Amino acid sequence: GDVRWFGPRGVVDLGSHELALCLDGASQGDDDLYVLANGGSDDLAFVIQDVDARPWRLAIDTAAASPDDIDVVAATPLAHASYIVRARSVVVLVRSFAHAAAAHGTRDAGIDQR
Repeated sequence: GDVRWFGPRGVVDLGSHELALCLDGASQGDDDLYVLANGGSDDLAFVIQDVDARPWRLAIDTAAASPDDIDVVAATPLAHASYIVRARSVVVLVRSFAHAAAAHGTRDAGIDQR
């Protein structure tokens, strides 16, 4: 499927206040998204469960002060396969589809290669 659910350390507990989802954009010719949601009252480290050669980049962190909370253009690559999500906040990571297409020789003029 295009959507996979995770908990902060792996297996998701859909009854908890902390969860993550990975949206695979390849079927739509688009970037992948990894959304980490911490509805709890404490900061929490999330281990990124979907790792490959393409880097995850930080696009949104609702705990950061504006204008540093959103940067979808320059999105900074993560240094580690984990990220601390502040209490009651959401983080969105993005992974480029263009890098995957180029690596697999599937670049198509009809696909947006952002």
